[in-house]
Amino acid sequence: MKSLVHNSSFNGEIISNLFSNLNSLSIYELHKLSKNYLNIGYSNTDIKIHLNKLYSMPIFYILMTILGFIIINNLRKFNSKFFIIVLGVFISVIVYYLNYFSNVLGEKGILPIYLSVWIPLLILFLLCNIGILKINEN
Repeated sequence: MKSLVHNSSFNGEIISNLFSNLNSLSIYELHKLSKNYLNIGYSNTDIKIHLNKLYSMPIFYILMTILGFIIINNLRKFNSKFFIIVLGVFISVIVYYLNYFSNVLGEKGILPIYLSVWIPLLILFLLCNIGILKINEN
């Protein structure tokens, strides 16, 4: 059998890494992969969204902690632990779907990529500010 030789600017390793899991890559590798996507004409929207989620993750965790504090602090008058747990799960589901819906709008191009990641955090930030102000009033 004869083998065919094709000269290309990419080697096999680069091409096989183009379709890897984004969660397993470092920030440097994600930037490098984004440049490779642009070089071969692929959309790097998923990579930009993933990078912005990585950058916003510490802020998200801080806001969720503050939101948990607000919920627990405002619900001290209720003796039912079941109600508090159900409310916490319900709020977690709402936050998840807010993030998911915003992510879908960013992937489809309806919202700009940066807004699709940061708007849910802005909404959480505003809700946390309102909750903290109500706690301070009491």
